Amino acid sequence: MNLDKNKKYILGCSSGPDSMCLFSLLLKENINFVVANIDYNYREGSIEETELVRNYCEQNNVDFYTKSVQYSTIFHNFEAWAREIRYDFFNELGEKLNIENILIAHNQDDLIETYLMQKERKSLVSFYGLNKVHKYKKVNIIRPLLDFKKEELLNYCKENYIPYIIDPTNSDINYRRNYFRHNIVHKLSKEEREEIIEEINQKNLELQNKIKKLNNLIHLNTFIYKDDFIDLDLNDSKLLLSLLINANKFIFEISDGLINDLKDAINKKAHSYQINVNGNLVLTFDYDRISLLRKKLTYCFNFNNVNQKNEFFQININNEVIKELSSKGDILIKPAINAKKVEICNVFKSINRVFIDYKLPKYLRNIYPGLFDENNNLIYLPRYRENFKVNEKNVMTFNLEKLLIYLIENENDDVN
Repeated sequence: MNLDKNKKYILGCSSGPDSMCLFSLLLKENINFVVANIDYNYREGSIEETELVRNYCEQNNVDFYTKSVQYSTIFHNFEAWAREIRYDFFNELGEKLNIENILIAHNQDDLIETYLMQKERKSLVSFYGLNKVHKYKKVNIIRPLLDFKKEELLNYCKENYIPYIIDPTNSDINYRRNYFRHNIVHKLSKEEREEIIEEINQKNLELQNKIKKLNNLIHLNTFIYKDDFIDLDLNDSKLLLSLLINANKFIFEISDGLINDLKDAINKKAHSYQINVNGNLVLTFDYDRISLLRKKLTYCFNFNNVNQKNEFFQININNEVIKELSSKGDILIKPAINAKKVEICNVFKSINRVFIDYKLPKYLRNIYPGLFDENNNLIYLPRYRENFKVNEKNVMTFNLEKLLIYLIENENDDVN
């Protein structure tokens, strides 16, 4: 399985033969791991499945963690709901135990089923079938059994007396996946399997080359240029927006209608356009860019010593404004938008109005810096222009791109 014996893993384990087979193989290879189990309470007898896994852990001195959840009928797709619950639990447990690698017992049958369903649905995907390793939030999802058929894993359990329980819903062909499993995948010859696997590998090679090209159109994980976007066909446009949003750890369905509406608005030279991705993220455009606007990014840097500088800001200690401010107390650098208004030429203007006058891109407006005094008064607002140059007249200079990257990477932390 090529697992690193110097690392610790979390095994996502139901009572099924696939995950119980992987459990046994990990024991044989002396891999350091703990077990995570979910009881969805979706059908009668689920507690027995959890207890089977718990007992097998106790017999083999493996730490066992479980979570019990109640399926809500407001979710129309049980599989999608269960997958999100499961992977979120793995991510939470990984953070708690400081384990970054999660093992899942998906096999070759699962791989082929997933691919055939993607083809039928004509799904927008970033990978065909199942990836052996991929990132989910802060953990790595690893599938070490993708080269093995389900039948081989079941036979292993029988031959080695490994306990397991087969989910009775697996035989219900009203589930689309089960239909593919029983009516197509189980009937494939060895040669047909190999042909499908080769087809998956070829399509993934083509897709990864396309993704590499499209990723070059994404800047700072935040924006793409309208001209780059408008020239793409429908499928590439959907994939590009999906890559932009997923680069920010969000999942958001990109529909044909969204793409057509967005391109229509651009072609009609609309002044504004926005779609809420989630509570903190908005897809919008202005000027020459389509961007993701974050509502909650913030920071506060306290320059007790005006000689202090960092990679984001530099204060010009020879400037008369700075000399006067430093004699009165601390200088704070915070998002200027906190002040709401600013005085320019003895006239008070709203910060948003000033940003419009500056032609400041929307994705920068919530982080654009201002100098504040100790009483939270905005005392200096730098003039925005691209490629800000350092000279002796500047009160302060700054690198907004570095600041934005830093704030995104530390989005859930207080930045001071």
